[in-house]
Amino acid sequence: MWETQYACAISGGGSDPGEPTAGGLSIGSILCIIFFCSTFLYIAIGMGIKYKKYDARGVDMIPNIDFWRELPGLMKDGFNFIVSKVKRT
Repeated sequence: MWETQYACAISGGGSDPGEPTAGGLSIGSILCIIFFCSTFLYIAIGMGIKYKKYDARGVDMIPNIDFWRELPGLMKDGFNFIVSKVKRT
């Protein structure tokens, strides 16, 4: 390891102050893992239920498909509402 006065000191977890600590997952990484796992489970379980219970096929298997189709328009309406309120003042 190179030693220089311009580098940041490495905080060690062991007895040697220069010894690097064993890294773990950050809060952001944990939240991303939870988000993607939850999204996968939501889609997989929802598709399974719609396939078995409602005999759905293709795009109709997507859970809450009507909501997902309307979402872009709802977001546009919300954005336009906020912009109109900001421009009014």
